Amino acid sequence: MHRSTIAERHARVRRGRNSLLTFAGVCTCVVIAACNVGDSTTPGSNLTLSKSSGDSQTVLAGVHPAPLVVKVMNGSTPQSGVTVSWTTTNSGVTLNPLSSTTDANGVAQTTFLSQKAGKDTIRANTSNALVAFLMTVIADSTTGALFAAGGNGSATLVGVGVTLTVKSADAFGNARPGITVTFATSSGGLLSRTTVTTDAGGLATTTFTPGPAAGTYTVQATAGNFAPISFSVSAI
Repeated sequence: MHRSTIAERHARVRRGRNSLLTFAGVCTCVVIAACNVGDSTTPGSNLTLSKSSGDSQTVLAGVHPAPLVVKVMNGSTPQSGVTVSWTTTNSGVTLNPLSSTTDANGVAQTTFLSQKAGKDTIRANTSNALVAFLMTVIADSTTGALFAAGGNGSATLVGVGVTLTVKSADAFGNARPGITVTFATSSGGLLSRTTVTTDAGGLATTTFTPGPAAGTYTVQATAGNFAPISFSVSAI
């Protein structure tokens, strides 16, 4: 009995030691896990990107608007040294630079230039954030010309009308709507309309009917201070 009692006591001691070792291991895991909660070492994970200025501008084709400016913050502190990439899907847009680095104030910027009228979306990206700028480009109303867009050099029968189309565009080919075009002829024939305002596509049309004799007729189109253009129509 004595020997059995001693053996049982040794077994109980060993079991107690094993329990303590298990408990210590669990505590160690809990402590390590607790130390890692909320501790992110991912670069830039606490950074925020926002637009400072330059959004929603309307600008003439071929003219630089105000710069597009973003700001990167690390909490309440400006973050310097962050790379910002500038992109657009529109091939007619020039961004300079395509990549910029935030300064001591957390600011980075680029310039925008487009010769094509329309709406453009410019994206500013960091490694973990994106913002978008919307730009509206319109035709330059101070430049441009009239073009014969249809009907010039036409041949028809006497008394059968042909459609003559003028396009008003700026120096970059962007349509200029709202331009009053005047059509006139001094060689005979009839015009369905002598004064037409260009539509959203910059187009103005009229119908010319040659007569009463066969021959070559000339129709002139003028508008404001644009150089006049001429249409030639042959009638047989």
